[in-house]
Amino acid sequence: MIRALLLLALLAAAAAPAAAQQRPPAQRPDTLSPQQRALLRLRNLPAPARPDTVTTATDSIPAQQVQVTGAAARPAPSQIQRDSIMDQLLRIGTYIGTEYSADSARYDAGSRVLELRGQPQVAREGNQLVADSSIVYDEARALACGYGSPVLHAAGQPEPLASDTVCFDVERQVGQAIGASTRVQEGATWNVRCDAYFLEDQLYCHDALFSDCDLPYPHQHYAFGAKELKVVRNNVMVGRNVTMRFADVPVFWLPFMVQSLSRGRRSGILMPRFGINDIARNSSSYNRRIEDVGFYWAINDYMGAELAMDWFSDNWTSLRGSFDYNWARQFLRGGLTYRHFWREGGGSNFTLASSNSWQPDERTSLSLSANFAQAEFVRRRSFDPNELNQSIQSNGGINRRFDWGTINLTLSRRQQLSDNTVAMTLPNVSLNFLPLTLFEAMPGEERWYSNLTWNGGASLNRATATVGAANTNPQALSRQDLTGRVNSSIRLGRLGWSQNFDFQENTRESRTLPGDSVALPGFSEQRGSWSTSLSFQQRLIGTSTLTPGVSIRGDYVRNDSTGQSIVSGPMRVDFSSALRTDLFGFWPGFGPFQRFRHRLSPSFTYSYSPAARADSLQRAIFGGTGVAEQNRITIGLTQTFEAKYRDEPESERAAPRDTAAVGDTAQADTALATRRTAAAGDTLGGVVLQRREQVRTVSLLAINTQAIVYDFVQARDGYGLVTTTLNNSVQSELLRGMQLSFTHDLFRTSTDSLGVQERSFAPHLSQVNASFSLNANSWLFRVLGLGRRDTVSTQQGGAALEQGEQDQAGPAVDRTESEYGLIGTGRRTAPGSPRGAVGTWNASFNYSLVRPRSTIPGVTSNQMLTANVTFQPTENWTVRWNTGYSFTDSEFANHVLTLTRRLHDWDANFDFVKAQNGNFSFMFRVHLRANPDVKLDYSQSEVRGLQGR
Repeated sequence: MIRALLLLALLAAAAAPAAAQQRPPAQRPDTLSPQQRALLRLRNLPAPARPDTVTTATDSIPAQQVQVTGAAARPAPSQIQRDSIMDQLLRIGTYIGTEYSADSARYDAGSRVLELRGQPQVAREGNQLVADSSIVYDEARALACGYGSPVLHAAGQPEPLASDTVCFDVERQVGQAIGASTRVQEGATWNVRCDAYFLEDQLYCHDALFSDCDLPYPHQHYAFGAKELKVVRNNVMVGRNVTMRFADVPVFWLPFMVQSLSRGRRSGILMPRFGINDIARNSSSYNRRIEDVGFYWAINDYMGAELAMDWFSDNWTSLRGSFDYNWARQFLRGGLTYRHFWREGGGSNFTLASSNSWQPDERTSLSLSANFAQAEFVRRRSFDPNELNQSIQSNGGINRRFDWGTINLTLSRRQQLSDNTVAMTLPNVSLNFLPLTLFEAMPGEERWYSNLTWNGGASLNRATATVGAANTNPQALSRQDLTGRVNSSIRLGRLGWSQNFDFQENTRESRTLPGDSVALPGFSEQRGSWSTSLSFQQRLIGTSTLTPGVSIRGDYVRNDSTGQSIVSGPMRVDFSSALRTDLFGFWPGFGPFQRFRHRLSPSFTYSYSPAARADSLQRAIFGGTGVAEQNRITIGLTQTFEAKYRDEPESERAAPRDTAAVGDTAQADTALATRRTAAAGDTLGGVVLQRREQVRTVSLLAINTQAIVYDFVQARDGYGLVTTTLNNSVQSELLRGMQLSFTHDLFRTSTDSLGVQERSFAPHLSQVNASFSLNANSWLFRVLGLGRRDTVSTQQGGAALEQGEQDQAGPAVDRTESEYGLIGTGRRTAPGSPRGAVGTWNASFNYSLVRPRSTIPGVTSNQMLTANVTFQPTENWTVRWNTGYSFTDSEFANHVLTLTRRLHDWDANFDFVKAQNGNFSFMFRVHLRANPDVKLDYSQSEVRGLQGR
């Protein structure tokens, strides 16, 4: 075999020092020539353990004489085809084997030069050189050169090095390539072409061209040209005297350029954010802005910190510090961002944003989300419409589950940007016991007292509110409220007995309205109530149930009217009975529906309480409703319209839906195992299990009407209908996320000349709230023939950045997105824009209407529509539009319009933002996907009321 003969010729002609070709064996001093040593060693090898399957007549060494004993390491892999003899020879542990493969070979024994021609290949210790023309190996200098588009595969390097000519020093592992081209793939794929020197994992180039454009050279859309370039694998790529070219047209010049190639997180200087007009202003009134001048510190695998400075001329100078951590194995993650602003005219403000969560064990969870800002500063300076629409909220809590129950402790703070009113809840603690079953008994063994179940709980809540100076509501007062509740219930079959105790303490502080000398008085009041009730549920026909009950209750009060002394109310006895039923109507179906069903669920509750015995003080404190006779009926109504799909053919029928509740893994697994067993025909306990086929239904319309209350006692002297407003809520599965509610004010009130209040029945639509979503795949559009299914899955545009492992903390911000807010940071999404199929779109709408009667002073109408629309007009264009329109003012309140154009290697974004406070911002951003720090920005912003743009 020619490859074996070439290898033997190399070993026979080897005259290089032992350190270069042979590892010195542990034996006596050698007096033989290298050729005699090689032949002697091969002939002394013992016979193989199994016959060699390769028997070629031209092989000068019988196969049965070749064997390697001992645990010799396997030879390094190569593209050269090997037979068993070649494989055994390369297993000789004291030699370094070099493999050759070619159509012809010429070896000069005097100069020790081997020339291979005709698709030559050379492999040694994992390094491999392949050429189209020839490979020349100079054994004396340990130098291998390839001609004719040689390709070098270096050991440990993922990408090969192709060139016009390459020479490689085998001993020093140093090479030179003329017209070399290779790829550096760490996060992004960079195609590099240059005259290069390479040493192990380092590459040195001059007159280099590098680009992430995947078109072949010289047809690349763009490229960076560097006079000098250094690439350190898995570390960094540094270019000096860099010129960027589109095709062969130079665009701009950089003194140097640095591209990190390391994986995961790393410390380093942040790339500042600024635009062209921040360098060369096109107007003397333009306000320059420079962001992200700072440093990121990767503390360890789980923590990172960032410190950066922002400057907005004639507005502010800010310093931002952030810290984030993510320890997935401990279920601990979160972050903190603090921003301090020094205003141009003097004074300072700060904002704080933090989010943290920890689950130390499977029964305990902790969370903390803290946000703080000065309302006036954010309300005037922010460019973010979403930030201006919402209140600043902070929340925290701890939840702990025990074998006997659950304890939940939460706290919250909400700050209104409109008037700086601050509401806090601290603490809000609840204790819930798990149901305790006494006298447990198996079915058929129950007695009348068996399976007695007790349940109970307690809660405590303290809420405070500080009214802001800008609040003009005449009824708004700073308050402190403390409420508590203890409840217990016992159920035995259909019989239930429950007890409740409620406590509340309310304090209101006096207040003087802005611009008014009238002071609103404050007050303090304490109330408590208790009740015990007994009920029994009796099933009638079908789903109809009748639940009679009796309860005893009492209360007490302490306020200014009682001289801050406790006055107990009279004990009341209430008798009640509740009737609930379901009525069904069926209609034949059409189209894809087999049948329609209308379910009407009315409920009637009647309650009666005789007049209580009360003295004059109790009548004065608790009023007529607290001691007088009560005789009421409450009527509620819920109705749904459902449709059942027609049965599908057996060949097209989808797999049955799993009836196990989402999140119940054990039940889902059991149901799945049962279904598989039934499908296989297995029997369990002599019974073949078979899952019932699920019927596909859709809820066309669900209407829930608020219950109305009629008082027979009040009807004797006036108006018996207690309910003055009626609310209806509507839901449907035909429109994704549809929520519709509307409220009617039923009566118009007036006062006659004697001061008696009168009312007349005049329904008035006072409030409407609606929200729903639509897209090209919505049911409504498919029925009308206007929609189509999206066959292309939405994917994230742009090259995927290396995010590190899941238990590593990530960078504090993503600098490829614009940030318009002042509270914390929201730039945490990946570069690029989501893309879908051409013609796909999504839209969500929220509509609100407040329309009080004109007789209510100080309250005005308001009608608002907010919309969020995203659509894909072409393959590479994406449009996102968020807006709000006020029908009351007949104008748009805010706009956020973003147009994204995906280019071959770049992403171009056009951002237009107009906030409801009048602030305006426009930005044009183009960034390279392979290196988002290489970008072109143009921005223009205006703060209403401040001079300059």
